[in-house]
Parts: sequence; C-alpha cells; structure tokens
Amino acid sequence: FASLLANRRLLVAGAIFAAIYVAFFTAFFNNWLGVVTGTTGSVLYWLAQHDVKRGGQPGYYYAVLLAVYEPLLLAWFVAALALIGRGLWRQRAARKAQNVKRKALAADDVAIHNGVAHSTENGADIGSSAFSLQPSAFAVPLVLLWWSLATVAIYSWAGEKMPWLLIHLVLPLTLLGAWACARALGWALNALTPQDQQAEAGTAPFILAQPLSLGLFAGVLAVIGMLSFLFGGVTSNQAGGGAVSGLVLLGILLLLVALLTVAAGLRYSWRWGVGALALGATLLLGAYTVRNSVRLSFLSGDTPREMLIYTQTSPDVMRVVRNLERASRVRHNNLSMPVIYDNETVWSWYMRRFTAATESGQVLSERPGPEVQAVLMLQENIDRSPANLEMLQGFHVQRLPLRWWLPEDDIYRLRADWRTAPVEQVSLLGRVLRDPLSGATAADLWQYLVYRNTKAPLGSSDFVIAVRPALAEEIGLGTGAARDQ
Repeated sequence: FASLLANRRLLVAGAIFAAIYVAFFTAFFNNWLGVVTGTTGSVLYWLAQHDVKRGGQPGYYYAVLLAVYEPLLLAWFVAALALIGRGLWRQRAARKAQNVKRKALAADDVAIHNGVAHSTENGADIGSSAFSLQPSAFAVPLVLLWWSLATVAIYSWAGEKMPWLLIHLVLPLTLLGAWACARALGWALNALTPQDQQAEAGTAPFILAQPLSLGLFAGVLAVIGMLSFLFGGVTSNQAGGGAVSGLVLLGILLLLVALLTVAAGLRYSWRWGVGALALGATLLLGAYTVRNSVRLSFLSGDTPREMLIYTQTSPDVMRVVRNLERASRVRHNNLSMPVIYDNETVWSWYMRRFTAATESGQVLSERPGPEVQAVLMLQENIDRSPANLEMLQGFHVQRLPLRWWLPEDDIYRLRADWRTAPVEQVSLLGRVLRDPLSGATAADLWQYLVYRNTKAPLGSSDFVIAVRPALAEEIGLGTGAARDQ
C-alpha cells in the first residue's frame, strides 16, 4: 500500500471507482441517497432475504452449479489442494531437518567451547541465519484457499441462494485454479529427460522443445474427445443397450487416454506425460466451458433449461405484444386498438404504448364491448373466477406461459426419501448418486450436460390471450409448452 500511495496509483484507482460508483448508484446524480443505500442498503436487503429463503434452494445448490458450469475450476481446485498439501508437507519435513541440523551444530558448539550459554547464543545465531526458513511460497495460495472455502461455505449456508450469486464463488476459485495451473504446468513444462539434462543444461523447457510431439499428443487427445462427444450424443439417444454401450465406449476412451499418457511418459518423462495430459484436459474442459457460456448467453437466454436462468419471461409474451401492435397499426395506423388486461403488474409495462388499453382487475365485470379486440389475463384469475372465461365468449382463447423456470425437482433437488424411493421417481442428481453406472442415468446426464435436455416440461405460470376471430391468424400459435384449459 505504501508503494501505491507513493505512486498515486491508489488515489487514481479510488477516484475511478468513486466516479463509477457515484454515477450509477445515484441514477446519474438524480438520487444522492444512493451513495449510502448503494452499500448499506444492498447489504441490509441481502441479509434480510436470508430469513425469507427465497427460492428454497438446498445447501448443495452451488456445488451443483459449479459441477455443471465450471468443471475446469473444480478440477484445478482439487489440483490446488494436492499442491498446497504437498508443499506444506515438504515445508514441515524441511523444518524438522532444520531443527535436527540446529541441534547437531549446537551439540558440536558445546563440545568445542564447553559453554552452555555461549552455545545457546551461537546456536541461535546459526538458526536465524544459515538455516532460517524463507518466507512461505504458499502464503498467497493459502489465502486463496481460505477465501474459496469460506465463500463456498458461507454462501451455501446463507438462506438466499440464487444463480447470480455464483460469481462470488467463481472469483476465488478462478484465482486459486490459475495458481495451481501455473504451478503444475510450470513443473511439468520444465521437465528434461536425463539425456537432455546431461547434454544441455539450462536449455528451453523440454516439452516446448518438442512441438511435434506435443502437437501429436494434443491431436490424439482432441480426437478422443471428439469421439466421446459424437458417440455420447448418439448413444444417449438410444434406450437400454445403447446407453450401456456408451458407458463401455467411455471406459475404452479413458483407457486410451491413460495409455497415451503412459506412452508419452515412457518416451520422454513422466512429468512430460502428466503435463501434456493436464494441458490437453484443460483445453478440453475450457472448450466445454466456452460452449456452456455461448449457449447460456446467446442460445438459451429466454429458455430456462439452464440452471443459471432462475425464472424467465417466456418469448410468447413479447411475440403476442408485437403481434398486437402490428394488428393495431394495420387497422388504425397507430396503437389505439382497445385492449383489456387484468391486475398482473407486467401488463402495465407491455401495454404502455396502447393508448386505449385499460385495466380490469382480477374479474371482468362485464363482457368486453365489440370495440375491444384483445384481452390479457392470468390463468390463475380464470381458475379463481370461471366467470371470466364466460365473459370471453366470442373470443379465440389460447393459454401461453407468462414466466417459466427449470423443472428443479426433476434435475437436482433431492426429496426426503431419495435413497429409498424408486429410482425413476427421483431427480437426475439422485439417480447419479444412487446408480451412477446405470446406462439410462448416464444417457440422461449426458443429454442435460451437453444439450440441456431436461426430459421434463418446464414449470410455468400462464396467461391467456383472448382475441377476436379476425385477429386469431395474425396472433398465431404459441411457442411455449401446451396447457389444457
């Protein structure tokens, strides 16, 4: 911090942070109270939600999210645990060896000088100079490990668990995984065979000096990964024997990877083989992570087959609104077509451009007049008051999803009797935990991890769109899941 202040970097960084914070949390200087509520208000609101337990997510919620979306981070987290444990064990062994040497030197000093007081002082000097331990190289990773474990534990314990909070867990895991990756690959990439060590000391890392071998290893690993992807997609769509054969094929492919690594280790060195395998696995898992990100951001943004999409307005809503706007412009050359909507709060926003749109409340008090061309109502209002449907005689009525969400009970929630209930009645996660070698379980797991196929309909709260027969063709059929009236 002293260097930051000396170079004024901290002041510049603080000024940039303050400018961004003040601008956004005051709504661009329109609400100066936001300077305070931007921090204390946000924290107090978040703390208050823990008693509400919005979402009711289980304690293992973030573990499932990390396994689905960040397998690369989890893999390097495990590697980081191994590296930190190995480093601490070696430091402990070195400290013991140092103590032994110090005692031996102290004993020699006693024998030579025959003075206990002098030997103690001299021994202390020796221990503090020649044999003192250097500052631990594991200080930073230990902090990152504490940060990662504490964050996962606190957020898993907290009452409010939402997918957008995953970013707070990912940050320390990313830093820790990056450290482990650099440490492990640095150890492996500097590997030299005994022949190379004798011939050329201090040359470039051996693994980098063999680009053809590394390229061949990566190419074979990529082919194995592609075969796994292709055959997994084919066999996961087949029932029974197809899924079982997929597991057998996966075992064969993993065996090929092991043999490839062993062959590389025998040809060059075992460090070279392990390093090349780690590098290849990182690239494959990285490609899977990128694919997940692209699918989430650009392909499934409004379809909650992704666990990171908690609840989403269905695309049917905007499609209906746009079609109503188009129909109004065709008939009136503006948005003056009369429309009625109920007490759902979102209709006030979606109907804001319609100059003749009116709110009816939960119950239609009378039949809409002939000038009214469309009515939007929640399905729950029709269920509570069947008279609403009677008021819509003469309209074409269609039920569509308003908001929809992932079928959590079928994907990852574990019911109280998940260990004893019939396997086909528990969630996909429960089946993976109970019978991971089942062909059907492996097929369904592959279908979700790769294609986000839930094998269950999306949950939803629905609305109905009632239009005059003349508009029915213009509104069109819905794209959401069908619902019976």
